[in-house]
Amino acid sequence: YDMRMRGMNGFEAVSEIDSRVPGIPVALMTGERDIGAVLTGFRSGAFDYLTKPIDLAELLACIDRVASQNQQIRQQR
Repeated sequence: YDMRMRGMNGFEAVSEIDSRVPGIPVALMTGERDIGAVLTGFRSGAFDYLTKPIDLAELLACIDRVASQNQQIRQQR
């Protein structure tokens, strides 16, 4: 989710998504490269943080991390 949205910001969106679907990985996307925003995003529950313009290799790496995490969770069950 983008950090700047109409009605709520990205941090609020992460919290809202987590309350509706706990445990689903959410990546924040923004054009800003502020380390404070990155840390706030992770504290809000974001799984990852991508900066715009989105780099395809970074996006694919994010997807790989999500898949790896999901595989680890399934193996623990």
